[in-house]
Amino acid sequence: MRPAPAPDPERTGSYLICATPRTGSSLLCGLLDSTGVAGHPESWFRRQDEREFAAEGIQPYPVLYEELAADPVRTATGVLGFLGLDLPRAARSPSGTSASPTSSTPGGLKATAAVPDPREGVAADGTIVTGADRGRVPAAFEPVLADAVAFSAECGASLYVYGSVANGTVRPGLSDVDLLSVDLTDPAGVGQILSARYADLCRAVEISAATAADLAGDSDTAYGFRVFLRHYCVHLAGPNPSATLPAFPADARAAQGFNGDIAWYHRRWQRALESGTAPAGLLGVRAARKTLLAVAGLVSVHDRTWTTGRARAALRWGQIEPGLAAPLGQLLSWAAAQRRPASEEVRLALAADGIVAAVVDRFAGLIGLWPDDPQSQGGW
Repeated sequence: MRPAPAPDPERTGSYLICATPRTGSSLLCGLLDSTGVAGHPESWFRRQDEREFAAEGIQPYPVLYEELAADPVRTATGVLGFLGLDLPRAARSPSGTSASPTSSTPGGLKATAAVPDPREGVAADGTIVTGADRGRVPAAFEPVLADAVAFSAECGASLYVYGSVANGTVRPGLSDVDLLSVDLTDPAGVGQILSARYADLCRAVEISAATAADLAGDSDTAYGFRVFLRHYCVHLAGPNPSATLPAFPADARAAQGFNGDIAWYHRRWQRALESGTAPAGLLGVRAARKTLLAVAGLVSVHDRTWTTGRARAALRWGQIEPGLAAPLGQLLSWAAAQRRPASEEVRLALAADGIVAAVVDRFAGLIGLWPDDPQSQGGW
């Protein structure tokens, strides 16, 4: 963090920004931070995240809570979602005692709260296999899907569910409902409506948007989209282009289609950090999540297996390259929301000799990067 501004009796001591998801609050926080005089607002306190931390016995962002109590100007916080700030309780475990840290594994990696897909892997014929199946969707989530289908029917859009709801590992109250729409009108608005409607059942209803054109062609992004649609998505409504897609090999081509844009994203994160257009903590989390997916591709190709699990990937590549175990562990702690990224840590991770650059280098050598800017390929 930059040093806090000098005290000014004419300046307000602190402020909170309350916003609903996907209303531009992250952009607003980044712009305020870039002024150098409006504190360092970031998006940290979300009631649904605190429930997840409590369920895992994890103390959420303990340093941030302490800083907020001691110096609110330095830690003026943007609140995404429903504000539920209660410092005396928030910094304590469900039992009312101080929460103890999660256990660490060799290399500094910590167990994450995410539940991996136990069925993800490679079939006997070498193609990708996952647990995504209509029959594994829990009955408790059928009303969410039914409402989403009703919205999609109004414009004839295709709708799919993916992630933990699709593979049956969802945890009510702690997981997102992840939907993919093809040609849906106002997916962000629909997501907001459903998120509010089912706030007690899930953290949020996230709707990714795509178009039918995104499936066409020989570009890396189109190939990756077809792989994703075929193996990770469960069709709910509308035209179903995935029905005609073959099973795809678990190979470098699929790994490249998923994460061959990692170098482009690395440059994008570096520019955002240098310009101050996004908070360092937010960039750290985004970089950690994407970079560990790229590491999952490395593990898949190196071990001739298939995984998109971040924790599994970080642990395994830390065994392959012990020198990267600690920085990969740091990324995993950010991705799993176990620890808040510090500005200097993010700067080092995104540096030319940092962990993200190291992953880009390994990915380029073992798998291959996209030759074009992903935006020029019509990324989905």
